[in-house]
Amino acid sequence: MTDNREKWQQGLRDALDSSSGAEPDLLWASLAPQAAQAADRLRRAHKRKLLWGSVAGTAFAAAAIAAVVLLAGPAEDSLTPSSAGRRPPLYTFVPSGLDSLYPLSRPESISVRRTAVAPVESQSESETEPLFRVDEPETNDRSPEISVDSADKTDSSGQEGISLEEYLREDERAFSKERRRSAAASRLRVGASVGSLAASSSSTQSGYGAFYSSAIAGMQISSTSEGYSTVLVQNSFSSVNTDRHYYQPVSLALTVSYDLLPKLSLRSGLNYSAVVSTLSSGSEQAQYSTTQVLHYLGLPLDLNYTFLRSGRFCAYAGLGAMMQKAVAGSSTTFFYKNSALVEKTAQNVSEKELQWSAGAFAGLSYDLGKASLQFECGASYHFDNGSFVESVYKTRPLGLNISLGLNFPLSR
Repeated sequence: MTDNREKWQQGLRDALDSSSGAEPDLLWASLAPQAAQAADRLRRAHKRKLLWGSVAGTAFAAAAIAAVVLLAGPAEDSLTPSSAGRRPPLYTFVPSGLDSLYPLSRPESISVRRTAVAPVESQSESETEPLFRVDEPETNDRSPEISVDSADKTDSSGQEGISLEEYLREDERAFSKERRRSAAASRLRVGASVGSLAASSSSTQSGYGAFYSSAIAGMQISSTSEGYSTVLVQNSFSSVNTDRHYYQPVSLALTVSYDLLPKLSLRSGLNYSAVVSTLSSGSEQAQYSTTQVLHYLGLPLDLNYTFLRSGRFCAYAGLGAMMQKAVAGSSTTFFYKNSALVEKTAQNVSEKELQWSAGAFAGLSYDLGKASLQFECGASYHFDNGSFVESVYKTRPLGLNISLGLNFPLSR
């Protein structure tokens, strides 16, 4: 028995000597008792062939353990706090064939609070004590066992700890939530534009005329105005004509767009429009002139579809509708006699009815980096709301819209 044990130990020493690097500390002390027990069991079983096979397998495994340990971490003289903390424990490299020699249970996960690395001040250059030491857990006579259930549930501050799996899941949920928030923000855009409705109208008729919403309309029935009476007297024997002109409305818009799909977006916002109309009635000797200004606030709702993307350019088309409400209005009339101002009258104009419109449009967008330049044109139709207030929306309900603006994406 003694001869076989010495041969087995000599073969293991030769195999380890042939490998690169020095063997781990306490390797022989940990292997000798287990090797003796294995040799006794094999000798009593009289299986010499299995004995030599076990010796060869043990030698190969020990050499592999030594090589892995040497390659997995730096030498003791070059240990750093980061590398010492990351160096894996020795039992993680034990092959399954040597479970009898290393009766350590393999845990599924190990709490990071089990191992503490504390720096140790070097007393002298001659001492070989390492600069860092690893505080090992307390053990008893039995083989040490590590279990997930026995891991500490609280940290040094007394707060509850969580496992690595729970931490990773919580981190993934937070990352997904932040990614969804960023994606939603990146699909949101704000913009500002200025535009005009290319719809104007002019007309001429014989005789006197007025806007129904102006003060002059009532003066035709009861002439109490000095200026209006002057115009009538001066034009008693003259030809009288009335000229009406409805100017193109000018609008300013603040919009918010949201991408429902990669090519489909919804747009809304706030639109302001100024609608101006003028009327002149009389002759060269005497006349009156009325200027009417209406202020509308509108809520548009458009659905856009992007059908072409090429480099920085983007082409789209869409359909939309808008609801407008006249929030303010004024009518001012000037009376002239021989080009001299005789009287001026003014009054407010109100329109309770809502003005609805619908249309189609197409646009071209150019990406400038932090913003995009947008040009858009289309056609819109304004429905008759039954109001007596005269405007271009009634005389020219179908018009061409042209706008130019900037869009700014909202990104986190």
